[in-house]
Amino acid sequence: MDRLAALLDPVDLDDFFARYRDREHVVIHRGEPKRFADLVDLAGVESFIFETNPRASDLQVLHEGPVDRSEYVYPSGLVDALALSHLYGDGHSIVLPHAHLHLAPLGYLIRGLEDELGCRAQANLYLSPPGAAAFAPHYDTHDVLVLQAHGEKEWTLFEGPAPVPSTRRFDPDVDGCGRAVETFTLAAGDVCYVPRGLMHRAAATTGASLHVTVGLHWVTTLDVLTAQLERAGGQRHDLQRSLPPGWWRDPAARAAARSAVVEGLGALADDDLLEDALDALRTDLVRSRQPLVPGQLDQLRRLDLIDQRTLVAPRDPMVYDLREGDDQVVLSCFGSEIAFPRSTLPALTRLLAAGPDGVAVGDLPGELDGDERLVLVRRLVREGTLEARW
Repeated sequence: MDRLAALLDPVDLDDFFARYRDREHVVIHRGEPKRFADLVDLAGVESFIFETNPRASDLQVLHEGPVDRSEYVYPSGLVDALALSHLYGDGHSIVLPHAHLHLAPLGYLIRGLEDELGCRAQANLYLSPPGAAAFAPHYDTHDVLVLQAHGEKEWTLFEGPAPVPSTRRFDPDVDGCGRAVETFTLAAGDVCYVPRGLMHRAAATTGASLHVTVGLHWVTTLDVLTAQLERAGGQRHDLQRSLPPGWWRDPAARAAARSAVVEGLGALADDDLLEDALDALRTDLVRSRQPLVPGQLDQLRRLDLIDQRTLVAPRDPMVYDLREGDDQVVLSCFGSEIAFPRSTLPALTRLLAAGPDGVAVGDLPGELDGDERLVLVRRLVREGTLEARW
């Protein structure tokens, strides 16, 4: 887990998972203002906002909450850059939701975290003028890593709802904000872990602030139970039976309904159903991750030049799954599945585990001859799973 470890350093990963995750926030002060310079910088963010003609879906303006889009979006859906700059000058924050889809370094970070953690992740970017707060006090329904990239931001933590809501989004009319319990300032290079449900507010100090929030959508026990129920509903017709008439009034009918539900819950104890649910969650993550394949056209142009001495390496980061069958192995990656003869398993395993140093085609283990190794490697390069090192 190199990427998560680098973000949390010097906090030990075992300590993070055992003590902090789901439970307690962590503030990491570093005194390294250039730590995230290779990840995101103010000039690059301003270039995207003011030079690429973003659309309304690419950004949002906030001032203790959302600002009406009509104030900075043309009827065509394009952003009015000058109106946006005026709002920023008046104390409004600019937010790039899903910034990892637009800024490549963030894209690699997010995909790497997804590969390490087996869950969805996303990066939002907040650019705030002095003194501005994008949101009033609120909580998130997912964990967040805050990476302060430029300037400073003062964070205040508040007493919030207990127990922490599992999936319900924050509602200011329902979720009252309690007393402030802690205040701290993040400077450039600092990190804060904010667990799901922790009430907070963040405001820029005396200068402009740029920070990234990395949202971590862990797979939860509730996710697995939900997946089990969905599959049980497709396999057991008794779960689709209607409740007895009068269940909402008649005590006897209500008792019968309770009995039917309790019996249905017994389906969750089925080991095969549990394995199916876990497999489905894994497959959904793998199939929905898009490829990050720089230089792919050059790889295709030089495909025929690959020989036994060529070093090849797996794309990094890459979320994939390799499943074994009776007579074949199936590689799932980048939204597709590729079936190979089972005889390719030793070579496939070595290729996917080769790391950045790669492995020579002629050094692949197993029973494949030289031509078969070339066929396998060239197919994987064509699919974007491998890259040849020239």
